[in-house]
Amino acid sequence: MADWYYASKDNQQSGPVAADQLAALFQAGEISRESLVWREGLDNWLPLRRLFDELGLQEAAPATPAATEAAPAPVSEPAPAPPQPPAVPPAATKPRVSSPAHVPVTSVPPPRAGMSGCAIAAIVTAVVLVMLVGALAAIAVPAYQTYLQRSGVSLAFATAMTHKQAVAEFQQQNGTCPDNASQGFQTPESYSDEHVASIKFGQFENGGCGMEVTMRGGEIEGKRLWLEHAGDDWRCSSEIKDELLPANCRSH
Repeated sequence: MADWYYASKDNQQSGPVAADQLAALFQAGEISRESLVWREGLDNWLPLRRLFDELGLQEAAPATPAATEAAPAPVSEPAPAPPQPPAVPPAATKPRVSSPAHVPVTSVPPPRAGMSGCAIAAIVTAVVLVMLVGALAAIAVPAYQTYLQRSGVSLAFATAMTHKQAVAEFQQQNGTCPDNASQGFQTPESYSDEHVASIKFGQFENGGCGMEVTMRGGEIEGKRLWLEHAGDDWRCSSEIKDELLPANCRSH
């Protein structure tokens, strides 16, 4: 089965993911029909809509509205390093004037050399650059960490959604909710991957069937996400903060 890669909302390459996980990301509103995707065998990145037939997707919009994404802008090339100031030329040597033979020559200490204007400018420039780099890092690092956490939650959600058909079919055939000991299901930890610590199947207090996904990694370590089968639909809720969740899992 081919591995798929996709461009996220932050114009970052994500993946690899399986085809069903890519489809689940589209259904969750994390990527749109115009999002760029690629797999081995394609010459170039293509909009997702061009591969709907291959992925078994429909032209209709996903069940939960999500903001339409524009094609990601090209990633800017890093700016070239600032030019270095030229080396400071050595100070000119003051010519020595010979004294008359009858006048004793007194040794005069050379004048104390000071910093040239170029050297001062170079130091000021270096200080400003250090401050600028620090300010940019203070902004960029937290934003990148948030992107990584949001991407991890989306991939964990996509992984869990690949099991929804098994839950629905078991409930329809047996009239009860499956748990991890049921035929066709495995222990919670056997579903673990880079972003998922475990998946528990069972029945919620309101009688609905579903699963509890425990997250792995960084700020979301140990946090849970619940998916409940409600008729022909699935409801999503979580204790993870909204800004990291897929659109149809947010509380508002």
